[in-house]
Amino acid sequence: MHAPRDAHWAAVKRILRYVCGTMGYGLSLHASPSTLTDLVAYSDADWAGCPDTRRSTGGYCVYLGSSLVSWSSKRQPTVSRSSAEAEYRTVANVVAECTWLRQLLSELSCPVDKATVVFCDNVSAVYLFANPVHHRRTKHIELDIHFIHMASPINFNQFLEKEKLKSNGSNFTDWFRHVRIFLNGGNLQYVLDAPLGDPPAETETDEVKNVYATRKTRYSQVQCAILCSLESDLQKRFEHHDPHELMKELKTIFETHAAVECYEASKHFFSCMMEEGSSISEHMLAMTGHAKKLSDLGIVIPNRLGINRVLQSLPPSYKNFVMNYNMQNMNKEFPELFGMLKAAEIEIKKEHQVLMVNKTTSFKKQGKSKGKFKKGGKKAATPPET
Repeated sequence: MHAPRDAHWAAVKRILRYVCGTMGYGLSLHASPSTLTDLVAYSDADWAGCPDTRRSTGGYCVYLGSSLVSWSSKRQPTVSRSSAEAEYRTVANVVAECTWLRQLLSELSCPVDKATVVFCDNVSAVYLFANPVHHRRTKHIELDIHFIHMASPINFNQFLEKEKLKSNGSNFTDWFRHVRIFLNGGNLQYVLDAPLGDPPAETETDEVKNVYATRKTRYSQVQCAILCSLESDLQKRFEHHDPHELMKELKTIFETHAAVECYEASKHFFSCMMEEGSSISEHMLAMTGHAKKLSDLGIVIPNRLGINRVLQSLPPSYKNFVMNYNMQNMNKEFPELFGMLKAAEIEIKKEHQVLMVNKTTSFKKQGKSKGKFKKGGKKAATPPET
C-alpha cells in the first residue's frame, strides 16, 4: 500500500475485529481412512473479468477427504487471450498447490496413496492437456503445459476417449491392446506384470521407502485409469483390486472371448480367396487386415508363410505370375509383393480385353452371286422351264 487512505484503515480494523472475535473457530479435520487417501481439487476462472486491465481471476479449493484444507482466489498476472488459457493457468496453480500438499503430508507421515484428481469445467483446457502437440497459440503458456504434464504422467483422457470395456467382455481384445499401448507410453508396463509387494520395513533407509512410495503412487494411478475404462458394473466389482490382480482376473474371465476371436481371425485368413476379376488392392487389404488381427491377438505370421498364403489365394488368371515367382525363388515383403501384383493385374486386364475383342469381332460375308454353284465349284444346272 503506497498511499493508504481512511478506507484502507477501516478495512484493517474490520479484519482485526473479525480475528479477535473468532478465536474459538477453526478447521475441523475428521480422521477417517478416506481422509488420508483422497486429495481432490476444483478449479475455475473467469475471462477478462477486470474492467480496467481485462485480466482474469482464477480460484481453486483443495479437499482432503471431506475437509477443505487449501483455497485461493487471485487475479492472474497476465492477460489471457481465451477462456481456455485462463482456465489452464488456474489448473497449473492448483497442480502446484496439490504437489506441495502431497509433499507436506508425506513429511507428516501421512502420505496420500491415491492420485490427486483435479476437476476443470473447461473442455478446451482439458483437450489442451490431452494434446501433446504445441503450436503458436499455446507457446506463451508452454511452461504451464509442461508443468502439468510432468505432474500427471498418465493422461486419463486417452482412456476416456476410447470405448470402455463392456460387461460381457466382447471388446476385451481391443481394450487390452489400448491398455498396453497406454502404459507403454508412460513406461508403466511393469504395473501389470507384477504386484506391488509388501512395504519396506521400518529399519529400511529413506531412499528405499521413497522408491516404494513412488511405485505405490504409480500403481494407484494405473488402477484409477483402468477403472475409468470399465463399465459401471465392472467398476463396482474391481474397485478395490490392485491393477495386477484386476488385469489377471479380467483375463481369466474374458480370455475365452479372445480365443474365439483368434479362431475366427485365423479362419478368415486361411480361407480368404480372391474372386476372378476383382481388385487386387481390395484383396491385399483384406489379407493384411486378417494378419494384423492375428498379430494383435499375439499370433505373428512369418513373412514366408504369409506370402505363400497370398499366392495361394489368387485366382487362375495369376497362374503365370505365381509360377514365375516360385521359379525365381523370390523372397519379398508384403509391400513389394503388392507392387508386383498391381503390375501383373494391369497386364492381365490388357490380355483379357484382347481376348474379349477377338471373341466379339464379326466379319462380313462376301456378296452372293446370282448363280448357284456346286460344292466342287462348278455352276449348277438351271432347272428346266415348265
